[in-house]
Amino acid sequence: MTAEDSSVRKALAVVWRDDGPMDRFRDGVFRQEDADEVLEALKALPDYGTARLSQDEVRLLWYMPTFLGFQDERIVERSGVTIPYAHFRTQALNEVVRVLGMP
Repeated sequence: MTAEDSSVRKALAVVWRDDGPMDRFRDGVFRQEDADEVLEALKALPDYGTARLSQDEVRLLWYMPTFLGFQDERIVERSGVTIPYAHFRTQALNEVVRVLGMP
């Protein structure tokens, strides 16, 4: 494992941890600081083709936009937020595409 691989793993672990932003989104809680934390972690990842990612890293990145889409209803019901969350989801998708490339 290279140092770059380790930094990717750490960035993903931070946002997917049990008490992290993705966990709060699953609970229907949208906070802008959580969205910012996820985007900051994604923006720190290398561009497509510049680093080798493990299967687990690709899996977590690939699933992120789908996971965020599944939380739409919960976020609206619990947090009453629509446009800021939709904007965040688009930004997250764009970052995932930047890292994984367009299929």
